[in-house]
Amino acid sequence: MKKSLFTLCFFIGITFIQNVFSQEKYYFDYYTIYDFKTDESDNAKKTELNFSNSTNSDYHLKIKLLNKTVSSVVLSDVKNQLTFTFPNFSLANLKSGTLLELSSFNKANYDQCKNNKNNYYDIGYATDNDIKTINVKIFKDAKKTILINECFMESKPTNITKLQHFNIAFLTMPLWCKKFSVNNEGVITKSYFLEKGNKKNIRNLIEINKMDFTLSISKTKSTAIK
Repeated sequence: MKKSLFTLCFFIGITFIQNVFSQEKYYFDYYTIYDFKTDESDNAKKTELNFSNSTNSDYHLKIKLLNKTVSSVVLSDVKNQLTFTFPNFSLANLKSGTLLELSSFNKANYDQCKNNKNNYYDIGYATDNDIKTINVKIFKDAKKTILINECFMESKPTNITKLQHFNIAFLTMPLWCKKFSVNNEGVITKSYFLEKGNKKNIRNLIEINKMDFTLSISKTKSTAIK
């Protein structure tokens, strides 16, 4: 684990607690960090930080970094049907305390997502010693004859959380929308999508660890997106 990323997590927690007092509160007790590549030829340094609650899967905070610069910060709240976004900022400016002062939010219609019939899913499992392989096939039609792509994940046991599959970014939305469920209590260590024989959206786990901070957000200090 690189010290700079741990420092990022620490300063984010301190900044959230000290600089914002408001209505919505979100508690996070663990995080994961993944290396990310759009495909096998991608040489850019991309990192995803995911912050979650091990007993409450109703919200998720995702931070993306490109070459050590934060490119996006998004907090999704399925219970209140809200999505908060925050302005881009550099790691050098992280301690300025301005992250949440310029947030914006919009209503997220997860009921509409649940009723959407564009994609259909099949899920399968295989286990070899402690490693579980999870395969999610995504189809275009209800008869499941037209395959769009499929996702492969490797999972290993962890004592950090039993809800880790809600923590990884690309699973959060379909799980919230009840498109399928995942029978898994381990941490996802590797994942990729296979489309027309090519690997895409490749993730490798760098770290999973416990943490302890509360994020408070005031909608009165945020800009509503219409």
